[in-house]
Amino acid sequence: MKENIKRDSAIDLFKGILKTARDAGALQELDRIIDYDSACEFEEKNKRPISNYEFNCIFSVDYGGSEGIYIDAWLNGYLDESGHTQRLHFGTIKTLERDLAAMKIMGEACGILQYYASDYLNKNLSRYEPDPTKLSLFHNSDIPFRCRACQTMGNIDVLKRLCSWNKQMEQYAFRCENCGVETDYFSTSAELRKAWNNGEYWIRKSDAILVKRDALQSVCKLRGQEPCNLDCAQCPYQIIRELRHTV
Repeated sequence: MKENIKRDSAIDLFKGILKTARDAGALQELDRIIDYDSACEFEEKNKRPISNYEFNCIFSVDYGGSEGIYIDAWLNGYLDESGHTQRLHFGTIKTLERDLAAMKIMGEACGILQYYASDYLNKNLSRYEPDPTKLSLFHNSDIPFRCRACQTMGNIDVLKRLCSWNKQMEQYAFRCENCGVETDYFSTSAELRKAWNNGEYWIRKSDAILVKRDALQSVCKLRGQEPCNLDCAQCPYQIIRELRHTV
């Protein structure tokens, strides 16, 4: 896939959110009392294009250290194809006033900006689409080494296949060599990480794997809790029985 998407940086995003809210007439009370609003243009990270949409915009209000009240704007989540979460401070809004009325206006503005951040992103989502061609290095070099299901280390495989609707795009899944749990296939590392971390995996009936009996028994959570004849291939419990090929 060619990288021909018009992308926003964090600076563009901050300005876009404020413009959307102002164009809707939602920030009149805020504009009446603010001293300034400013994107964090001095931060190099905020100048980079954002190439993922699995992040949150967060607006928080508090008193400044010496004067006034501040709204701080943060991005938290996946901002590119690396599969790593990031947290960026990408904008500030300040008023010199400090009374309750000003705090109410600033607090309400946080809710307004939260709403229009969602509105802006939904209307410009194509600017944040991940580039699938940048994913393979992540999957080859940054594989998680702990199975979320059986808690063993060092035996997670990354499965790879061509996307059924786009033969130029690869998709990936995680599978544990030891207990056989496997995720769906995803085109982005962020989606794959999210599914794995949320426990969205199962043993594939059509993909039963070869498991040594002692290895399976070592991670079996039923052992010691239920009567067991140590014949895993005949286990009455589905999660064990689906690993039919035991040796």
